[in-house]
Amino acid sequence: MTKYMLIVLMSCYISSTVSAQGKSPEYIKQCRQSDPRLIECLKNSLHHLKPYLAQGIPEIEMPSVEPFLMDSLSLQLTGGPQGYRVTLKNMEIFGASNYTVNSVKLSRNGAPFEASITIPRLSIRAKYTSSGVLIIIPASGQGDFDATLDGVAVDLKGTVSNEIKSTGTYMHVESLVLNLNVKKVRMNIAKVFKNNRILTEATNLFLRENGLEVLKAMQPQLQKKLSAKFSGIANQLLLHVPVEQFLLIVSKMKYIVIAIIFTVAGITAEQPYYLSRCARDDPEINTCIKNTANRLAKFLRQGVPELEIYEVEPVLIDEIGISLGSGPDGYRASFRNIEAYGVSNLTVSNVKSDIETHQYQLTFEIPKISVKAQYRSSGVLILVRASGAGDYWGEYQGVRAKAYFKAIPELDEVSGLTFLTVDKVKIDFSVKDITMGVDNVANGNTVIQAALNLFINSNAQELLKEMKPALRDKLTLVLRNFVDRLFEKIPVEQLLE
Repeated sequence: MTKYMLIVLMSCYISSTVSAQGKSPEYIKQCRQSDPRLIECLKNSLHHLKPYLAQGIPEIEMPSVEPFLMDSLSLQLTGGPQGYRVTLKNMEIFGASNYTVNSVKLSRNGAPFEASITIPRLSIRAKYTSSGVLIIIPASGQGDFDATLDGVAVDLKGTVSNEIKSTGTYMHVESLVLNLNVKKVRMNIAKVFKNNRILTEATNLFLRENGLEVLKAMQPQLQKKLSAKFSGIANQLLLHVPVEQFLLIVSKMKYIVIAIIFTVAGITAEQPYYLSRCARDDPEINTCIKNTANRLAKFLRQGVPELEIYEVEPVLIDEIGISLGSGPDGYRASFRNIEAYGVSNLTVSNVKSDIETHQYQLTFEIPKISVKAQYRSSGVLILVRASGAGDYWGEYQGVRAKAYFKAIPELDEVSGLTFLTVDKVKIDFSVKDITMGVDNVANGNTVIQAALNLFINSNAQELLKEMKPALRDKLTLVLRNFVDRLFEKIPVEQLLE
């Protein structure tokens, strides 16, 4: 309550400066906060800004976005020691200012803001260098790279903060996540080193046939760099333009101007949108914690930029091994590069807690987990020598798990908030139904594949029992690291009151 009173009192001073700030600059089209079509006005304001972004805005030291400059991108298109690798440098991107804003969702109650835009065409020019083998041809070289991306759709999600100064309230983009979708891609190279015609034709053939796949390989780096560039452009504008110049608050409401601005920017809410707070003295606190855990799990499935968590699936495990039988011919198998899907679709069904000592036990259920991995095996299985390698898959249904952890609280002297660090973690689990199998066995050995699948499906629960100790250790480490990541960002004060 004190915080909100303080905001209202501060607004009495700041609102007096709003009327004295004068006319908004020509590149800003002002909207009224009371306008029932506020979102449409904001979209029009962003469209009004387009020619100024294309030309640059000298008074705020913003250069033209035409072209949009990026330093470099590197990608590897094929694996192995002779894998084809490409580096693009001195990238120039044309067409970024010709955007259309389709939708805007303002930040409210701590939730991130969202926007969707389309760009008819982006053209990319760059210098490239390459190495490795492409379509059986040594393709090391360098030259000019050009690409045209048609039908570009961009989804944005991010968070902002506010700073109150004597000249007004200034916003700052703190995080921005960008997802890029492209309908059509055309790529080609030219001016190849020593005018190598064969290399030029081979590379352009590959680019014509595989443009979308090449873009897919570029996309993670491209999205990350575009996010940083877009944030930089937005912050350069917001650094010089206070909220009051593009969002006009009607005078009869000026006594709550900062409260309104903070609401639009998503700052007034002490409590993040992805959490519910529980009272320490609540007799039903375990139910409250269960509901909070399920609320957090719901938002984690789609990513929470504020926690720097963008994707929670697949859950990755490096390697586990099993051994069946002893002696030189005992069957042994190792599973590597394990990817598990469906874990985030969990529901917490029960909680036991000791708030004073920060000890918690959660029971949760997962309808189905799908697993894929690469396996390698050796030894004899069902009288068949089963040495080999291939792909493993598994469907685990009706997963029920219990996780216990104890945490240690520590006061952060800078923020005055208390943060937890995981001290102990234990986990156990059971699976109701299991279906497993192997595919793509090395050398196409159908006898080994049939023997393995017969054995696996006849002894699925026994195999899980053999895998369980190693799997439990790996999952305990994964869980500990994940909970620590959460506790680094979430103070106790947002969990308990």
